[in-house]
Amino acid sequence: MNEAEKSLARLAERLSPEHFRELESMKSESLWSDVPLWLWSPILSDAEVEMIAGHTEELCKALLDFGRKELAEGRATDWLPPDPGLRKSVAADGPETDPCFNWRFDFLWERRANQLTFLEVNAGDPSGLGWVDVFTRDMGEHSLWRDFLAEGRCFSLFDSLQRATLQRVGCKAHICLISAASCTVSSDVRCLGKLYERSGWKVSLADPGEFPFSEDACSLKGERVDVIFRDTYEELFWPPREAVGEGIIQAQKAGKLIVLNPLSASFWDIKSLWSRLPSTLSTVPATRHLGMTDVEQMVEERERWVIKPSHDYGGRGVSCGYATEPGKWREAVLQAAGASREFIAQQRAPGGS
Repeated sequence: MNEAEKSLARLAERLSPEHFRELESMKSESLWSDVPLWLWSPILSDAEVEMIAGHTEELCKALLDFGRKELAEGRATDWLPPDPGLRKSVAADGPETDPCFNWRFDFLWERRANQLTFLEVNAGDPSGLGWVDVFTRDMGEHSLWRDFLAEGRCFSLFDSLQRATLQRVGCKAHICLISAASCTVSSDVRCLGKLYERSGWKVSLADPGEFPFSEDACSLKGERVDVIFRDTYEELFWPPREAVGEGIIQAQKAGKLIVLNPLSASFWDIKSLWSRLPSTLSTVPATRHLGMTDVEQMVEERERWVIKPSHDYGGRGVSCGYATEPGKWREAVLQAAGASREFIAQQRAPGGS
């Protein structure tokens, strides 16, 4: 076994099976340096870290403002999937709760072109920040990862997320991350909890069924909870846990509890919302619905565009023009434009310098 194989073996011991399978799949599909996903990209200098952190925080705040506006004007339900749990949660929420949205970004940093490209945004599953951050930090300890490093520092989105979303939470707040034991992302949530603990927060992890609510507060095992970081959806409104979702909503409306990724955040899973976001920031990519009339422009301007399904998740179905051969790119554009499900085209956004 060579050094690279030993590194992978050690890494396998530290990752959950599903995460290691994802690593193996990505590794086998392309050269690591060419994979158009943020997992391999954030190898940055101090100056680049500060620049991207600023863009990330700015974009978080812009999306937050837009999300609040959508809720206040009653349009959030237009973007929901046909799920009674999700629909009920949004209908029960409102601008008076002052919800705070969280996003996970997929981006590619291209050092030579000095460009920052946002490829994906998803509000419903911010726990992914947890395992990705831990994963990249752990990878830096292995020679297999160091072979691809130009510099020794990787940029963590977690720090920017804290600035953008926890700025109104007191430093003594008790944060609770909710995830059912059977949830497929429970390992992600544990990683995220470790990150908050490392940053000095008091953190608990709990099953949604463990919460008693009262008129005064939400508590967990006798301790008051100030902030809930929720990573469950409709199960909060279905038996036997239906009282949990209602309890969270009422406590939030009464100002007894802050929900950092609220039950209403899931409508951001639909990426065509980007087409309604004003492109006033350099980091907000121009977005449009993809139709047959767009094919020729997409083909001619291959390096400027990314196409993706509007309703999919986790990077599935995403094609990046700059990383795709012209013939295969044309094929991907035609297939997406003629597909029965909705696709969007998103222009790559320069990061500036």
